[in-house]
Amino acid sequence: MKRPLPNASTIFFTVPETCVVGYNNVRFDDEVTRNIFYRNF
Repeated sequence: MKRPLPNASTIFFTVPETCVVGYNNVRFDDEVTRNIFYRNF
């Protein structure tokens, strides 16, 4: 079983010049971003 990445690592684990397409992504991203900032506040 792999260990999950810490919150700080997942924030910066992105690939430049990419676009994610999927159902309800904008709202999901808003919730995840808000949660990450709140937890690391």
